[in-house]
Amino acid sequence: MADNNFKGGPGGRLKAAAANFIKPTTQDSLDLYNNSLAVENFYKKSKAPYGFQDYTPSPYGKMLLKNPFSELDKANREYNEKIKAGPVQDIIKNNTKQTIRGANKLSSIYRNNIDKNKFTQRDYSHGTLNIDAPMALYDRRIKPTMVSSYSNLSPFVNDDVEIFKYDPIAVKPVSMLTPQERKIREKKYGKIPSSTTKPNPATVITRTVSEEVEPIAPRQAAIPSIAPSEIVAPVMRPVSVPVAPPMEEPVMEEEVIAERPVARKPPKAVMPRRQGGWGNQSIFMRAFPNLFAK
Repeated sequence: MADNNFKGGPGGRLKAAAANFIKPTTQDSLDLYNNSLAVENFYKKSKAPYGFQDYTPSPYGKMLLKNPFSELDKANREYNEKIKAGPVQDIIKNNTKQTIRGANKLSSIYRNNIDKNKFTQRDYSHGTLNIDAPMALYDRRIKPTMVSSYSNLSPFVNDDVEIFKYDPIAVKPVSMLTPQERKIREKKYGKIPSSTTKPNPATVITRTVSEEVEPIAPRQAAIPSIAPSEIVAPVMRPVSVPVAPPMEEPVMEEEVIAERPVARKPPKAVMPRRQGGWGNQSIFMRAFPNLFAK
């Protein structure tokens, strides 16, 4: 496969491959486990049920599983050559058969590369693609363990699926295996290594699945229990509250209203009216008679 790009002969290729190899983590295994359940349960519980056949123990299945990633890469090349010659693809969408055209629409419908190790890909045989189904996830560091076929020959669907799969019990994280599952796995695939790492439960995919297989649910940390002897009862202590002195009633000052003197005009002088005229008046009144006129 990709090791043909390394220079320096077989020895150089092996050293370069070993230097670039990153061991898969428990989380990588958990991703494959959840995806394998999602793919399997889709075909089992589809609105138009698919018939199932396992090719794994047959000579044909054993031949494909010798180099599964070479077979997947070959199928991807054939698909790209097919849409390059004629950008037309029959698909099943919303449980109805349709035909889509255009290279842009078909470029990523069959495979998506995630990184140098991981990718998603649809049917190994790609006559008709059911895009309602989840794409199968693959990791080049972990070989698929099964080759299966799902067939739906109804006139509305008419789909044959041949797909590489991971046996869920083979990729389930060891730390999550039940005692019974551990026995089954060791019987089918040999002794389980003792060293394992914990997965990241935040990335666990939750899906509706059948009763036979279910995805791993996120784990919750156990709540520590407290012994009764360790519980300290609260102590009630008297609290002294300072007594405030009584408040005196405010004394309202009486408002004293001072009366303002009212200015009055002096009365006009009254001219005496005597028979004799001005004879009995003062000199000032006689000099300015107009001031004293009414």
